[in-house]
Amino acid sequence: MLPPSPGPQLMATRTILNTFSATGGFLANCRVEFAPGLTCIIGARGTCKSTLVESIRFAFDHGQDRVRALLGEQGAQAGPTFNLVRATLGAGSVRCETTDAGAGADHQSVQLIEREVGGEPRVYSDGVREHANRDVLHQIEVFSQGDLQLIADDQQEELRIALIDRPNASRVQALLADRENAEQSLREVGPDLRLVRAQVATIKQELQPLPVLREALRQARADSPAMSPELESERALHERRRHVLDALKELQAAREAALAHLDRAAGEADRIRSLVQRVLQDQDLQLLPVATELKAIEAAVGETLAGRERLHEVGLAGAVDALAKQFEEQSVGFYRMRQEQQAINEALKQQQHLSRQVETLEKRQKELDGALEREAKLLRDRSQARAATARVDDELFALRIREVDDINATHGEVVALTLKTGASSSRYEARVSSLLAGSRIRGQEEVAAALAETFSPAALIDIVESGNGQVLADTLRRDLGQMNRVVAHLAEHPEVYTLEAEPPAAKLEITLFDNGTPKPVETLSKGQRATALLPLVLRPLPYPLIIDQPEDDLDNNFIFNSLIKHIGKLKEERQLIFVTHNANIPVLGGADRVVVMHMQSPTSAAPCVSGTVDERKREILDLLEGGAEAFQRREERYHDLLAISERDRGALT
Repeated sequence: MLPPSPGPQLMATRTILNTFSATGGFLANCRVEFAPGLTCIIGARGTCKSTLVESIRFAFDHGQDRVRALLGEQGAQAGPTFNLVRATLGAGSVRCETTDAGAGADHQSVQLIEREVGGEPRVYSDGVREHANRDVLHQIEVFSQGDLQLIADDQQEELRIALIDRPNASRVQALLADRENAEQSLREVGPDLRLVRAQVATIKQELQPLPVLREALRQARADSPAMSPELESERALHERRRHVLDALKELQAAREAALAHLDRAAGEADRIRSLVQRVLQDQDLQLLPVATELKAIEAAVGETLAGRERLHEVGLAGAVDALAKQFEEQSVGFYRMRQEQQAINEALKQQQHLSRQVETLEKRQKELDGALEREAKLLRDRSQARAATARVDDELFALRIREVDDINATHGEVVALTLKTGASSSRYEARVSSLLAGSRIRGQEEVAAALAETFSPAALIDIVESGNGQVLADTLRRDLGQMNRVVAHLAEHPEVYTLEAEPPAAKLEITLFDNGTPKPVETLSKGQRATALLPLVLRPLPYPLIIDQPEDDLDNNFIFNSLIKHIGKLKEERQLIFVTHNANIPVLGGADRVVVMHMQSPTSAAPCVSGTVDERKREILDLLEGGAEAFQRREERYHDLLAISERDRGALT
């Protein structure tokens, strides 16, 4: 079974790893050249073959968690390669030279990746340092010893999905970044909605007496005795003065609030000015692209601070007190005339009391209108964020199902892949279970599993916000009282809106056809599981594939029946670099170059020896076959079986 032919877009360019070298450490004397097709790296145990593979991984920063382990960083996962690069590279640097050739192009772009411990990869394109375009760092795929069996483990679903995503890695990364932005919006919108809705509920409760008070005020005005024109004029002036004083009091409160914000911002403003000055004082650097903007920022900050000082200096309290005293003196005539007309005085007092209550509640009504507008905006924002996550999820699924269909179309006689997606995921279920912890709800884990299996995060959030436990009870066929307690508990939980960020589950099911018998990957041996992953690994992608000792992961009979048959064609379409102790891979796989590694001291690899299979067949025989005598003795032992097999093949022909 051959891998699929590459599409025109896929193979428009092809990245080839030409050389690896190091300026220090164990590999300082071991410069390695790779063939564009299949390169096999062989050598005795302990000859830095895995060090070479992991040093290439380090140079390309391929798999950041794995690179952190290679550097022995705190918190990184321990394993056989923990601290390997730091220990073997020392103060040196690694260098990888690649060629990125366009189809039919006259010019081949040469790129150099250079890195040392404690630094990031540096990329040079045709000798010029690249700062913006670092795409070459994504143009490689590396599998360390045991990786295939690790990915084949049924607990490593994310690693399987990552294999499916690999041909579209850049697009997938961009989509996941878009989803993270939408998730962040959802995480922020939820708590804001909770606060606004609590405010709406409080104000609505306070506004319940407003219709009654309005009617009482209308009736009081209708029943009030007629006022003289002089009293009515004085009353109107008095009310205007009162409204002015109320507005001034609100202005004072707003001024104090603004000053509080500006005072908190003053420390950051000082830091901004200090940083601007620190940058601009470096006259030797060419800062023209940012100098104008930095000076504008400094000027704006200065204006803000100056405005803050002026706002502090302008005192309003004394002037307001003086105006209030003046207004009180001007209202003396109104008070006297009102007292002289006792009946009108009592009516005006009642109207004034009712009017103050109505005005206060009408202000709250305006606050309610503002809160309802904010709630509507937050709901629109949430709807847009949810739509954004749905678009990302749909496109991711489309990309993945296309890759699955391509693999099935090409390798359907060997494996069958099935991609399943939905609301439930182990992480989502665990999150729901965590939120229910401490709720005293019986069977919390069972309830969490049922909720995660049945409701998407968005649907569950909507039900919780509605307070309608009946929906849960009817859908899940559970006790209404229990479901009401679930809704009430989740509604009060401060982290309930983190559920919105949970993506739908994506599960890749793999079936291997073993002599025509379909077997789910979970029922296979470790070697067969790894073999089932070969169609996901041996794909005609336009960049190098490096595998360290694939035979460690595969059943031996599958080396020839699956791996060899794949790589014979694939090496014409994709660069393959295998570290191996299995002679079948270089000999029967038709290696274009065999690199032989050995040590000149315990901490220094000797210069490698390389050549074709024919040129290096002595080393292949000695290192991979156990030497001529061992090879001959095995042939003698298997002579009868080999003769029978030969007769069987002749009968078939």
